[in-house]
Amino acid sequence: MNEWLDLKQDLPFQYRQWKSERIGWGILALFIAAALGGLFGHHPLARTSASSSDGHLVVTYDRFARYGSQSDISVRIKNSAFKEGTVRLWIDESYLNDLYVQVTSPFALPGDSREGSRAFVFKATGEDATMSFALEFRSLGRLSGRVRLDDGTPVTLSHFIWP
Repeated sequence: MNEWLDLKQDLPFQYRQWKSERIGWGILALFIAAALGGLFGHHPLARTSASSSDGHLVVTYDRFARYGSQSDISVRIKNSAFKEGTVRLWIDESYLNDLYVQVTSPFALPGDSREGSRAFVFKATGEDATMSFALEFRSLGRLSGRVRLDDGTPVTLSHFIWP
């Protein structure tokens, strides 16, 4: 039937080609799964929460972010942690040096610095409070920092910043 067709076949080459094509499809599928998992930025699976051991402080943040893009950190504080109508949230100075705090909500009152940390002071309303920080990252790679209340246990945040 194929006697008049002279097809040159290199079956070992064809098998290698098929194998490399399947590997390429697998790598593409891994990239798609990573993107859906939030590895490259804003996706619900990229957000995580960390809480202090005493339960007074819960921080929700993005594990993965992009350099120069805005990322939000949400801090929830139980009302039992309030003192004299205010609450002081201490954030590591080394962590703050690698990012820019664009805005806080509610607006932070004047704070102070000590022991390698900077205080953000907020008015307390008598009920559990939520503070939001809009951040812009200024460094690449792994970034870690700690957040704590005045005398509370620290909460460690860990991000990976993509270019």
